[in-house]
Amino acid sequence: MFDNFNPNHFFIFEEKNHTPIYILTENCMKKFYDSQTEFVKKQLDNHDFNTQSDFFTLFTLDTGQSAGIIYVSAKKNNIHTRIIAKLDTLPKYIQSIQIFYDNNLVFLDEFAYLWASNAYRFSQHSTEKNKNCLLYLVSLPENTASKLRALFLGRNLINAPAQDATPYVLQSILEGFANEFDASCESFVGSQLLDKNFNLIHAVGRAINEREREPRLIDFRYSPKNNSNKPTITLVGKGVCFDSGGLNLKNDAGMLLMKKDMGGAATVIAVMLYLLLQKPDYNLRVLIPAVENNVSANSFRPGDIYQSYAGKTVEITNTDAEGRLILADAIAYAQEEKSDLLIDIATLTGAARVALGPDLPAMITNNHGFARKFMEIGLSDNDPVWHLPLWNDYEEAMHGTVSDLINSEAGGMAGAIKAALFLKNFVKDTEKWVHFDSFCYNPKSKTGKPKGGEVMPFTTLIHFINHFVENFKPQT
Repeated sequence: MFDNFNPNHFFIFEEKNHTPIYILTENCMKKFYDSQTEFVKKQLDNHDFNTQSDFFTLFTLDTGQSAGIIYVSAKKNNIHTRIIAKLDTLPKYIQSIQIFYDNNLVFLDEFAYLWASNAYRFSQHSTEKNKNCLLYLVSLPENTASKLRALFLGRNLINAPAQDATPYVLQSILEGFANEFDASCESFVGSQLLDKNFNLIHAVGRAINEREREPRLIDFRYSPKNNSNKPTITLVGKGVCFDSGGLNLKNDAGMLLMKKDMGGAATVIAVMLYLLLQKPDYNLRVLIPAVENNVSANSFRPGDIYQSYAGKTVEITNTDAEGRLILADAIAYAQEEKSDLLIDIATLTGAARVALGPDLPAMITNNHGFARKFMEIGLSDNDPVWHLPLWNDYEEAMHGTVSDLINSEAGGMAGAIKAALFLKNFVKDTEKWVHFDSFCYNPKSKTGKPKGGEVMPFTTLIHFINHFVENFKPQT
């Protein structure tokens, strides 16, 4: 249901009479015009054919077939995005297109990826199915297909209603990948969490005890056959499959999008799938604390105090600050074994959205080399992140009076940083830890990013992990 990318919904691999679209830059405008028949030239003249930025027009060839021209300046950024934006306006009678471009534009992989990611729609519950215009390709590069499969899985999980994307479903998906990639997957469910001292995860999810939705910690591990001196990458994703706010109940507007509160888990799963499809020669571990934060007579309460997996006690000051609680247990558990890079991703705070808006995931780490590299990759990939400081002067705000810690301070100032400082208490080595506070949702459609669930950040995480592994030097 979720892992359902089908290339035939976006591409056509059969040679036939596709509508030709000519992508032109400064170097070939005149050459293209001069090579046309008088019949075509007259149409182009009538359409004011010139070098206006991102000029686009349809015309008719001598054969009667429709064709199109898009002029894009090669001197401007985001050429592929601008081309796709123009192709979005194609009339519905055009069923398939073939791209022709001059020598300055060689973009098969990236263009194909953007084409499909732009056309993505979550339609599992819609009776009306969209029929996409198809892009002709000789073949779809394997890497692009892998990337789209992972992206679509992540988006589908975030877009799915909570009745479909339950904690059990997340577990089942990871178990399926364990079989596909010769890995392992272990889950601690319900009362097993208490047996293992995952008291914070259990507390958040204990309002529901039915099999599909009871709380759990999912532990996925992949290792290559020869893993000596290979780095271990550990990814932790917040899997709150629905967040009512608990007894600190959200209002109707605040609750409407809370099916996406497992966006961190969906992002981690998408990144994991892509990396596994590349047959990695390093160790990859994924931890998903998966719960529903719901309301019942058994809900955890403000004022309750729990001992975390790491031993520190936490007073619950707000049941709607639940994500950091389940992450705390998962992060502490992750570090019982070697981890050369620890990344957690969560739809954690509204404060991050106030500071950076929906497009920019907040990144918090003490490792300034990591921070610079993440931002550099993000800007070059058009998948940006932004570094917020792990400002230790605010740490005292998370200290308790009747417990070691509180989970939320009253007031909204520096909320994203204080949430990260809470997690820092459960991280042994903050120089190897990166925390992302992400929105995982596009409030409105943009080219390549349709409205709805979004894997954030996706390509930036992939490229950073690849960079880390390529430059990894084992300690002697």
